[in-house]
Amino acid sequence: MALAANQQFTDSVNGTLNGARAALVLTLTAMEGIINFLVDIYRSTFLCFLELIVRGTLSVLISATQEVRYHHLSVFSSRSPNPAVTDHQLHREHSWQSQDVNPERHRFRQQRYQDCY
Repeated sequence: MALAANQQFTDSVNGTLNGARAALVLTLTAMEGIINFLVDIYRSTFLCFLELIVRGTLSVLISATQEVRYHHLSVFSSRSPNPAVTDHQLHREHSWQSQDVNPERHRFRQQRYQDCY
C-alpha cells in the first residue's frame, strides 16, 4: 500500500511540474510576441519619423532652390527685351508644382508606405 501511495505522489508531482513547465513556456512565448510587437511599433515609428525628416529636408531644399532659381530668372528676365512676362507667369512656368502629379506613382507610394499615411 505504501508503494502505491508513493507512486501516486510521484505521478502527481511529475504532473504538476510538467504543467508548470508548459505554463512557463506559454508565458515566454506570449512575452516574446508582445516584445516583438512593441519593437515593430517602435521601428515603424522611427522609420516614419526618419522619412518625415528626409522628406521635410528635401522639401525645404527644393523650395529654396526654386526660390533662388525664380529670383535668378526674374532678375535676368527683367533685363531681357520682353518685359511682358509677369512674375506670376514666370514662377508658374518654372515651378515643379505646375507639373501634373502622376496618380499611379502616388498610389504606389501610398501602398508602399501605408503605415506612414
